[in-house]
Amino acid sequence: MSLILAGFASGLLPGTLKLFGSKALFIGVVTTAPGDERRDQQTTQEYRTSVPHGTRSIGSHPVMQRPENELRPFDLLVIGITMGSIALSACGQSDDGAGEGHARVATAAFAGSPAHDVAASAPLLSMRDRASFRRLAKQLGGKSALTVSAVGRRQPAERLGDLDDVTAWSTIKVPIAVAVIQQNGARRDRQLLRAAITMSSNDAAEQLWSRLGPPRGAGRKVEGVLAAAGDRTTRVQIRHVRQGFTSFGQTRWPLAAQHRFIAGLQCVSKGRQVLGLMADVVPSQRWGLGSTGLPARFKGGWGPGLSGRYLVRQMGILELPNGRSLAVSAATVAADGGFPSATRNLTRMARWLRRHVNGAAVPPAAC
Repeated sequence: MSLILAGFASGLLPGTLKLFGSKALFIGVVTTAPGDERRDQQTTQEYRTSVPHGTRSIGSHPVMQRPENELRPFDLLVIGITMGSIALSACGQSDDGAGEGHARVATAAFAGSPAHDVAASAPLLSMRDRASFRRLAKQLGGKSALTVSAVGRRQPAERLGDLDDVTAWSTIKVPIAVAVIQQNGARRDRQLLRAAITMSSNDAAEQLWSRLGPPRGAGRKVEGVLAAAGDRTTRVQIRHVRQGFTSFGQTRWPLAAQHRFIAGLQCVSKGRQVLGLMADVVPSQRWGLGSTGLPARFKGGWGPGLSGRYLVRQMGILELPNGRSLAVSAATVAADGGFPSATRNLTRMARWLRRHVNGAAVPPAAC
């Protein structure tokens, strides 16, 4: 209804929608049909009207314009009806994105103003989305967490869930691979790099780690990669603290810190080469971020805690339908502590994210 009113006022009554200057922009309410992906498509309409400065005439009669920023009574009426219809359109809609239409409340912005791109300043996940994720996490059981942001260094991140200070496991192979390419190039170790990233081979990762020199020096080189991407706090584990597992895999890598790394990875020297490998993860490991149907570059990691309960985590970049890139970090420990259940949890979380993330609010990637 708001689009119809805005179109009527703009098309049939030119010069009446004059808001904070000579131009106005209205973006209407969009509601997806049941079963549609909530954020996959966005239809917006823009109505602009401009009124020349000074005197204009109607027929042969000169008419003086009102002051530039003065709102006429009809202007106020149109604004009130339009905003009211937006509020009414949003009522009664489902907020879990499962089986029912999901209303997206529109934003009004003013063309020509410094903040005319209002969508870019909107949250990636609304309060309704956060409530929906809490319901999902309750259904999944155990503990789960999800962090999202635009791609680039120092991008503000939005976090959901209650799991953070967790072990890196095989996700640490990504900065190791970057450090090796920075030092030696990719040609010599091409097969090892592919095996470590696309198949998560521990043997390949151990060989790459050895390429970086003694453990202390290797750790510093990997930490240099982390810091260059934006994670300046993580310290790589260089001692074997658990029998049967790699030293570096036992690095404590909080989700927030890992997210800063994956968001900034493309800004790091040789980071794009490793991101290219992350697009070719083998089918057996394409759960979670690999299951959304969107182009994805990601790496998973998993392993049992001291209690035997499996932590499963992923980090990656999703390419949204509007061409923007979304950085994602996710982790879960299933209610039964098992690996299969945890991978299913990540798949449900990733598909939930595709339905709910506000792609229009994701700014372009920037380093």
